Amino acid sequence: RKAAPKAEEIMSYGIPSYRQDGMLVGFGAATRHCAFYVMSGSYLSGSGLDLAGLDTSKGTLRFTPDHPLPKALVIAIVRDRMRENAARMAAKGGAKKAAKNSARTSTKKRSSSIAKKAARKAVTRSSSSTAKRRSSRP
Repeated sequence: RKAAPKAEEIMSYGIPSYRQDGMLVGFGAATRHCAFYVMSGSYLSGSGLDLAGLDTSKGTLRFTPDHPLPKALVIAIVRDRMRENAARMAAKGGAKKAAKNSARTSTKKRSSSIAKKAARKAVTRSSSSTAKRRSSRP
């Protein structure tokens, strides 16, 4: 969070993730390890970071709670990904796209909260009508 204070926390691919001008990183846990997802298939191989001794795959760093990733490494990765995303956005006419993404996100949040309210009302109505039916039975 310190490395990307303006990043938005989201759920993507079923994992907690951070997004700023595109996906930054994500993280998850499995039975035997935790994972730090770089959200880029080519980043780790071309990053030039010292990943010796770490369990890596194309876009993932795996670790255990007993042997966490170094804080400096996580910060470096997040900052590099922010630079990559910013460069990509600039190349694609970033300001317009960023505004669209922001508007889309706020629309999703609004529609999500509207859907939640509607679901709560439906449950409340359903519960009260069931109670009325039960009380009217002999």
